[in-house]
Amino acid sequence: MGNTITKDMTVNIENLPEFRDEVYTVKRTSGILESGWILKRSAAHGSMQWPNKSAYFDVKENKWRIYTQNGKENPNEWLHAWRDLEKVFPSSLEGKEEEIEAWRKKVCIQLEILEKERYIDTAKTVSDMTKSAKTDV
Repeated sequence: MGNTITKDMTVNIENLPEFRDEVYTVKRTSGILESGWILKRSAAHGSMQWPNKSAYFDVKENKWRIYTQNGKENPNEWLHAWRDLEKVFPSSLEGKEEEIEAWRKKVCIQLEILEKERYIDTAKTVSDMTKSAKTDV
């Protein structure tokens, strides 16, 4: 279900102050608000691996998604999903719509900076690989 996400598409949000050990509320597909969600700390699903606390920009949907996990301790009870940023907010802000919107705007700015850095790093890697291939000939 959903898009295929690879590690090189993600940015690590672990060091962003907006994501420090916070408990989040998510708006489920049903529309129900559910608290107790955390940022996924061990992002592995089958053969897919992501760094701790990941986000990615969904180009097709033109929105940021954050990898979340319910707060269950037992791995057999874990639910995890890439959530639209518009459907996630710190539980401490519940009912404070203006503060939630300000938080999301601040997060988007930080994510855009990380995405630009990721893109620059990816371009450098490709450039380095191309240069290396030319010198090997």
